[in-house]
Amino acid sequence: MEARRKEARERRIGFRGRIVGMHEAGQSIQANANNLGISTRTVLRWIRSIAWKDPRGGAIGEPSAVKNA
Repeated sequence: MEARRKEARERRIGFRGRIVGMHEAGQSIQANANNLGISTRTVLRWIRSIAWKDPRGGAIGEPSAVKNA
C-alpha cells in the first residue's frame, strides 16, 4: 500500500519536481551550495534548467545532474 501511495505522489509531483523530494540529493545540493556560498534555491534552479536537457538521459535527481550544476 505504501509503495502505491508513493508512486501516486510522484506522478502528482511530476518528473521535473521530483528532485526536490529526494532527500540525499537535497542534502548534497545543500552542502555544495554552502561551500560555494550561494543559495540552495539558485542551485535547484540551475539543476532544473540543466537536468532535463541532460543528453545522457537518466532521471532528474541522479548525481550527474548535481555535478553538472
